[in-house]
Amino acid sequence: MVLTFILTGCVSEFDAQLPSGDTQLLIVDGSIEANTEVTFHLSKSYSLNYSLNDSVRNEIFIDNATLTLIDGNKNEISQAENTGKGQYKMFVGDLNENTVYGIRIEYGGEIYESTPSKPLRAPEIDGISWTQPEKYGSVFFRISTHDDTQEAKFFLWNYTEDWEVNAKYEAYVIFNPITNKLEGAFDAPYYRCWKTYKSNRFLIGSTESHTENKITNKDLYSHNPENDDYRFSAHYCVTVSQKAISREAFEYYQNKLKQAENMGGLFTPQPSEIIGNLSCITDPAKKVIGYINVSKNTSQKRLFLQKELANNSIRPHCTEEQKKQSTSFDDCNCESFQEASSRPLPFLSESDMYKYGYLPIGYRLERLDGTFYAGWAKKYCADCREKGGTTNKPDFFPDIHE
Repeated sequence: MVLTFILTGCVSEFDAQLPSGDTQLLIVDGSIEANTEVTFHLSKSYSLNYSLNDSVRNEIFIDNATLTLIDGNKNEISQAENTGKGQYKMFVGDLNENTVYGIRIEYGGEIYESTPSKPLRAPEIDGISWTQPEKYGSVFFRISTHDDTQEAKFFLWNYTEDWEVNAKYEAYVIFNPITNKLEGAFDAPYYRCWKTYKSNRFLIGSTESHTENKITNKDLYSHNPENDDYRFSAHYCVTVSQKAISREAFEYYQNKLKQAENMGGLFTPQPSEIIGNLSCITDPAKKVIGYINVSKNTSQKRLFLQKELANNSIRPHCTEEQKKQSTSFDDCNCESFQEASSRPLPFLSESDMYKYGYLPIGYRLERLDGTFYAGWAKKYCADCREKGGTTNKPDFFPDIHE
């Protein structure tokens, strides 16, 4: 039996090795957080005999359930709205730190509830840092935090990365395939792009074995620049979110991590160990997978790097000799052709150059006859969108280039 876990909209899967009778289990992902619009994802387990194609994806989403926020006395506080594809959105108001809260789900003629718990307050993140032990080697990102109140001892983190990716050449001339002519541009519209990645992994930590209630420079994640799609080629930003969780939640996520790492191994946690804090009230024999955290807040910290890693990152397509000679991040095999005679096939027209995957580059140089002159280069050398980027700059990204 495969269980699907939906984190920030992504579907991940693992073989839970459940008994053959445990089919179509309810799987719940989400958390309760004060003064926040939260999203819960409801889905069903599916058999290993099915491939996860679009048809199966649609079948595993649950869109006919009712999800309600309740307190310890089972009083209904607010109800979630189903927005499709197994998503249920709800605005959670202020939560009393001395009251316990949970969710109730009515689905398939049964009622499921999470164990009510008090909202936990997340302390501030002290800092986000990075280290690169070897030039061109892996980059490790680390977190430091502490809680003087001694209340938060278990933590759950996730992060979002945003980075700038540039074309090798600036192009103030563009080719219009409709008119088959070069046209001048007042800026270089496809020179600078941005990309975003949202983590979909469980990142947890604990201070329980520490002499002080603090975490210092704990590794969160790492990247090898050789494999990471221009991530460190220019400016890079990571935003880390931190929640305080209970010991029970920590053990739940810890067991899920072991399950993913040791799938099918001798010490793989059994299904009973990963059930979580949800249960079926109307039929206790029914299993349900998931853990509902209750949070007073989420703390965030942002780290912005202005090309600090660009010179120490491997250049895609570069030979070892080129890496030694280069002093900045670059595309080593980006070659420009300034004259028609220098093109790989000199007889090609401008329309042919565009058709065969080349773009004009250079400045807005107008000929006497009113047309424009330009050099040419391969698409990924002249258009940042070819590297998977978008020209929409994140709102929080500083205006470095203005």
